[in-house]
Amino acid sequence: MDRRIFLILLVAFFLRAINLETVPFWQWDEGVNNHIAWNLAHGESRWFALAYRWVPHPPLYFALLGIALRLLGYSIIVGRLFNVGLSIATCYLTYRIGREIDDEKTGLLAAAAYAVSPYAVYWGRLTYSNNLVALLTAASLLMVLEHIRRKSSVALYAASLFSGLAFGAGYNGFAACLALLIVVAKIERNKLIRAAAIMAAPYLVFSAVMLAWDAQGYVHDLDYQFFRFGGGDAFVLHKIVALLFVFYLCGRTRRGESVYMTYAETITKGAAAFWAASTLLFLYPITDSTVLTGLDPYWIGVAGLLWHVSGKKQTAMRWYLFSIILVVLALNRLDHMLIPIQLLLSVGLARAALTVHARTLATLNSKHFAYATAAALIVASLPFAAASIRSSALTQGYGIAKYTPSDDALLAARVQQITKDGDVIVIFPYLDSLFPRTKNTKVLQVISYSGKAIAYYPGDFPKERWLYNVSQDNVRLMILTNGTIQWMKEEPAINDVYEKTSKWKAEDVGRYRVLINPRPVDGSLA
Repeated sequence: MDRRIFLILLVAFFLRAINLETVPFWQWDEGVNNHIAWNLAHGESRWFALAYRWVPHPPLYFALLGIALRLLGYSIIVGRLFNVGLSIATCYLTYRIGREIDDEKTGLLAAAAYAVSPYAVYWGRLTYSNNLVALLTAASLLMVLEHIRRKSSVALYAASLFSGLAFGAGYNGFAACLALLIVVAKIERNKLIRAAAIMAAPYLVFSAVMLAWDAQGYVHDLDYQFFRFGGGDAFVLHKIVALLFVFYLCGRTRRGESVYMTYAETITKGAAAFWAASTLLFLYPITDSTVLTGLDPYWIGVAGLLWHVSGKKQTAMRWYLFSIILVVLALNRLDHMLIPIQLLLSVGLARAALTVHARTLATLNSKHFAYATAAALIVASLPFAAASIRSSALTQGYGIAKYTPSDDALLAARVQQITKDGDVIVIFPYLDSLFPRTKNTKVLQVISYSGKAIAYYPGDFPKERWLYNVSQDNVRLMILTNGTIQWMKEEPAINDVYEKTSKWKAEDVGRYRVLINPRPVDGSLA
């Protein structure tokens, strides 16, 4: 491996791995993902008390994560290390994509941009399936670009397979499928049917297995999640139609094409505009809240994506970018759904920086500026320097909530004292590995069990989907925090649970509040 890319990957690893156990704070979804993967690795399709039917998350990511957990241990830190590995692999493929589009220099800068991106660093440290979606999307795009260069059917069909697997890793991976179909239709129409068949095969096999196993449960969950994410919502549909119309205009009319080029040239020809956009990285706050938007200044990289030398490469890059945006709009959410787009923005940022460097150098040399080379380098390096500083601060917990695991041992010891084997307890998902002898669940499952729909959970699961009784009366204790208790108090769907729980005996164990049910429980299904 080239020493330069090795050093870039080393930087990427350092930024994603340092203080990994404590920064950011362990999130609910991480514990859930670890829990589902651990169960799958032991032959169970289970989401705490619920028989899981792999909606809204298909199984590929959990199968791979489960292997890591079986080999290295059931803990959040192992789950995070697995995702760091996925992010490092994506960084390498970003280098390969940049090299395919232009040259070695573009590839190295693209990898460097991805390595130090605050958004990529933040989410690359967390246990989310979109890290695998990003890797498979990158692999799909790389194979498409190799097909364009080498006219290789093998590369094209490999791209089809990677796109299909991206959909099997997360339903937002459909963006890679949509992009591939459009690109193949435009550049290799005679291979469209075969590419589509290869792409669809993984999900068709998965769906066939699910329908044979539990058709009613699978269809029930698909129906609920489709409408929960905005399916049939007029506002969401209007956004999608409007975006498709913009894509059509930009791709089919000279006027639309000029919109692309005007934006791209404003950034890449005007060093001042690029400098102004880049300095936002120094000022843009990197916090738990801002990274949920995914709208950081790396979006200036779109300028570099819109400026290409090859028509076919241009088609591929644009449609992978647009397809991700389209799926994000369809899902009506941002946060970690934008992980796959960051590698494209990094490639675009590298291309924009190189163009600005060349044009700044030419302009200053023409004016006989003594330090033209240094000035051009500084202008082009601004976003990389800013991102490096912000990501380094992120790893130390500046602006980011940190996790303090010291209370967990005290909590585990106290729960051991006041529970017996098989007791049902409500926990935070990231604490699941601490309580192997109890039947663990979440507050939201208690709500769903009572017949109310909330978040991921409809209120009409048939009783056979529940593996044990998680009614509030059957819960031995709840492990909460003051913030969670306040949320329960204010959330209408949980208000009745809060009213009952507020009368339970309370003990404070570190930052946790343990609420103990005074009533005897029998554990039977009610």
